[in-house]
Amino acid sequence: MSRVVGEYVLYEWPELASRFTGADAGLLLGNGGSRAVWSGFNYASLFEDAKAHSGGFTADDLAVFSSLKTESFEQVLQALRTTVSTMWNLDRAAARRAHACYDSIREQLFRAVSRVHVDWSLCELSGVLGSIGAALHQYGVVFSTNYDLLAYWVP
Repeated sequence: MSRVVGEYVLYEWPELASRFTGADAGLLLGNGGSRAVWSGFNYASLFEDAKAHSGGFTADDLAVFSSLKTESFEQVLQALRTTVSTMWNLDRAAARRAHACYDSIREQLFRAVSRVHVDWSLCELSGVLGSIGAALHQYGVVFSTNYDLLAYWVP
């Protein structure tokens, strides 16, 4: 049931769903959905997994995470993309070092996701894939920015 807050009306999703679903509607699926299914998909878990494996992060990689005070791969990779682009015209050696760091961190993200990814069988047995599929099939197009395979596994 909708309610008024100040000069605004806040609606419950069931009141709005028919206006934002259907063949002409799109959905942007972010990391929050994945985290609701499997806690291993959160930034801290991915970071700790990558940090715990030998041959993982370099000293430069960890220095970038530390300087940005984050465990978010996305935030670090974006900062490094900007750095490489900026430094390419000022100091190519520094740009190459930043690019190497970017490649290293991206590779560690891929490996960490692979190691912590929820098993398909757990999702199938719990019925979560059917629930996700039913929700996603309400949209004509689904865009996913997730690292995981959940949206691709749905029936």
